[in-house]
Amino acid sequence: MAGCSPTNKDLMMSYMERKYNEKFTFESIGTQSRDRSYMQMLLSSASLPPGEYIRVHLDKATREITDNYICYLMRGQMNDYLSNLAQPIYGANRVFSDVPEHAPRLLPEEPGPGTDIETYAKAESGLAAYTFYVCKDEFTRNEDIQALRSAFEAKEFACSLLMIYLKDPSVLGQITESDIRNKDWQNTNIYMTGIFTIMPDTYKFESPIEAKDWRRRGNI
Repeated sequence: MAGCSPTNKDLMMSYMERKYNEKFTFESIGTQSRDRSYMQMLLSSASLPPGEYIRVHLDKATREITDNYICYLMRGQMNDYLSNLAQPIYGANRVFSDVPEHAPRLLPEEPGPGTDIETYAKAESGLAAYTFYVCKDEFTRNEDIQALRSAFEAKEFACSLLMIYLKDPSVLGQITESDIRNKDWQNTNIYMTGIFTIMPDTYKFESPIEAKDWRRRGNI
């Protein structure tokens, strides 16, 4: 009917299509629960693997729309960007980001497509988790993780880190997304792991590094 206001679905779909100049497939929309302050819509895109969905939120009070599709689009660039920051410290390494669908990162209209990687990294700071695969000697692991934190601080970037030391350097170039989730592969190829959080307000570790932060193979 002429003069009717657009629905929440219409507003969110229009926003996404305008921001990304792309057509999306609508999956669902809802408040999830009564006490939530936002409306959530799930979309799929031909550019994403089956089963990975874009989250779009509409704030009920401010009407601001945020989404995580940009996180999918920038995932490869971010992996390379962080790998380059780690290279002077660890040498050859591989970096994998978490799946944006499962991370608490939803960003506003900016950054959008075409944003340079350093600007995007600052916008994402504190919202994501990354896994680093390295082959360096473990005996300098505490000094090395501090050096990596310093490199991130210089770029005003914070995140959660899973550091993984591999037994065999030849495996580094062969790692796939499926290997990351394969327990047999992990037990065969991983020597040591450490989990750390760099805080976005200080760019320091959430807590001092202790021996218990590092675990031997089989205890990820």
